[in-house]
Amino acid sequence: MKKISILLLLCFFATKHVEAQGINFVENPVWSEVLKMAAEQDKLIFLNCYTVWCAPCRRLKRDVFPLPEVGDFFNANFINVQFDMERGEGIELRQRYGAYIPGFPTMLLIDRDGNVVHQIAGFRDAPTLIAEMKAGLEGGSLSVLRARYKAGDRDPEFLLRYTTALEAALQTRELRAVVAEYLETLPLDSLLIPKNWAIVGAHIIDPFSPQFEFVLRNTNRLIHRANADGHSLERQLSTALDRTIERLVELQTDENGNILLLNADRDKINRLRVLIDIANLRRAETQRALLLIHEQRLDEKWQNALNSISHFAQINALGRSSDRFVDETVRYIATRTSDKDILNQSLALMKGIQERHTGERPNRIRANTHRTTAMLYRMLGDEENAKKSQAIYDEHMRSIESEWRSVVRSQNENPENE
Repeated sequence: MKKISILLLLCFFATKHVEAQGINFVENPVWSEVLKMAAEQDKLIFLNCYTVWCAPCRRLKRDVFPLPEVGDFFNANFINVQFDMERGEGIELRQRYGAYIPGFPTMLLIDRDGNVVHQIAGFRDAPTLIAEMKAGLEGGSLSVLRARYKAGDRDPEFLLRYTTALEAALQTRELRAVVAEYLETLPLDSLLIPKNWAIVGAHIIDPFSPQFEFVLRNTNRLIHRANADGHSLERQLSTALDRTIERLVELQTDENGNILLLNADRDKINRLRVLIDIANLRRAETQRALLLIHEQRLDEKWQNALNSISHFAQINALGRSSDRFVDETVRYIATRTSDKDILNQSLALMKGIQERHTGERPNRIRANTHRTTAMLYRMLGDEENAKKSQAIYDEHMRSIESEWRSVVRSQNENPENE
């Protein structure tokens, strides 16, 4: 019976080779029989891991897998199978290979014994997909590179190949560990050497590291001596500062939703201010504004904080997360003071945000502003308006949940649609 099943799979491949120009996939086959085919044909298995709701998966299926040049390479070199990772045997395979599947799509090369030898994750155009899988086929697989690294190979050209492969596979934790180890061996000035910069440059994103300050102070030298791209470098540094500041100033809650004390690490605040002043990057004004208001919150200078919010909001200096930051600041203030004047000013800020977005589709951030106004109204003794605001919040959350369910249902029913 098993021989018949394998024979049927072989016949399927042969038939599909005549009918199709792209990759001849077997959809959701019996995995044990695929492994036997790999042994009999002495080929690696190309496993495409997808889900029906994954837009990049659909793009690969529609725009890349059907191309003749892609089919020519994959059909000649691999046994090509694909599984929906949320259905049938795909669920079991997702558990078995979970360490190699950071998201979808993920594409794996697997040997006859079921071992992953190479992996990439995310959408690829045709030339990139072929090149990366060709590398996996010809001795440049991630498993081979990983073994060389564990054996002690630290040649810069090899490290560049290894970190590139890790990045392609979205193996972020392993990539960071490799880069961190290499950075420890490098004097700061050696970042100006092109081969070193090629390995670590894109991964210098910790504002509290000495390498980050070095890069801030030497951007022009890196551009001219290490072939760094100026626009990409500025975006990398600015984004790193943005994310660090956002994490520092964001409101934290416990498992029950109770608001916790703010992050009061003054050393980090001061360090970030120094870094912002060194580079004065594009979003420096927003970064300074967020840190200033954060310190005013820490010092419980509520009036100063509200004045700063009003000022910076008028000149659009609170950045892309302005509404969320203001909402979180007001919620925090409301848990720390009962001053009615402060609470009324806070209420005016929240109502201003709501008026600005009148007629727009609700999202979670805008919905939260109504939860906050409900809290303020209660503290001010206005239970009627508190109930109205809470009702609006509940309605928005139901709308958001309904829309999300509708999108998921549509994707499940029409997996071919983008």
